[in-house]
Amino acid sequence: INYNKIKLVVFDLDGTLYDLSAMRRDMMWEMLTALLLNPLKIRNFWILYHFRKQREAKSEIEEQNQNISTTQYLWCTHKTHHSTDKIKSIVNEWIRQRPLKHLHKYIYNQAKSYIKTLQQKGIQTAIYSDYHAEDKIKALGITVDHIFSSEQKEIDRLKPHPKGLLYIAKTLKLNTEELILIGDRDMKDGECARRANVPYLILDPEDANSHYSKLISQLSS
Repeated sequence: INYNKIKLVVFDLDGTLYDLSAMRRDMMWEMLTALLLNPLKIRNFWILYHFRKQREAKSEIEEQNQNISTTQYLWCTHKTHHSTDKIKSIVNEWIRQRPLKHLHKYIYNQAKSYIKTLQQKGIQTAIYSDYHAEDKIKALGITVDHIFSSEQKEIDRLKPHPKGLLYIAKTLKLNTEELILIGDRDMKDGECARRANVPYLILDPEDANSHYSKLISQLSS
């Protein structure tokens, strides 16, 4: 990373700042427990499956990847025939709220150190997630300068659409080459950065702490 040019480091959240796979294992056990107590919960998990699947698929289709604050639930409605209110309730419980209590166990500690080092060096930091991120950031115990979400009305597009990164650059009055995106998925984070002409770095989640340690060493040298 050329820190002589970079004024802002933008981090993806899930899988980039914490071990998403490990957290999902915890959530799987929680779901299994819920099923043992009430087998009818299988309907809720079927809805979650289609919500995630449709969100992933539609993000790749330009004409459908818009107005996502509403349409992300309609996509699931068309597949499951449940009301958007029911889908929102289930998504809020199992995707937005229940995982929060697990996150602190799975943060990449070197990521947290890297963010602090960047701030000490006067480089701005931001989170850019496809989901609203404030609650997760609080649960992780991370402090950044800016928080952005694909779900906020000013962006309203999922990655890999470049609107989010372009909005961040415009809002903070930066040229696209003055920020860098750090993520864990090339097909989402990397492609988003390429479309926005933003430098980027894709981490291997299995070796994330080691990678962050190297970034800290480079920044401190």
